[in-house]
Amino acid sequence: MIGIQVSIYPLREKSLSPALNKFWDKLEERKLKFEVNSFSTIIWGEEDEIFDFLKEVWKEIAEDRSIVMVVTLSNACTPGFKLDKL
Repeated sequence: MIGIQVSIYPLREKSLSPALNKFWDKLEERKLKFEVNSFSTIIWGEEDEIFDFLKEVWKEIAEDRSIVMVVTLSNACTPGFKLDKL
């Protein structure tokens, strides 16, 4: 299992909502475990499942807009991870 943090920045758009809503809808369709915060979305899942999702969602949200997607990957920060376990 891996955890990823994804931030999406649509460029030259009046609203961020269409791209972000499309991203979150795709997450719900895939039934991936995720958590949304102010600046990013944290997603957990099996490695192949995560990479397949990223490829699919990138193609879909980037096809009709300019976009930046920042992704941080971790094999240590899985659900339930706490810094006090170090």
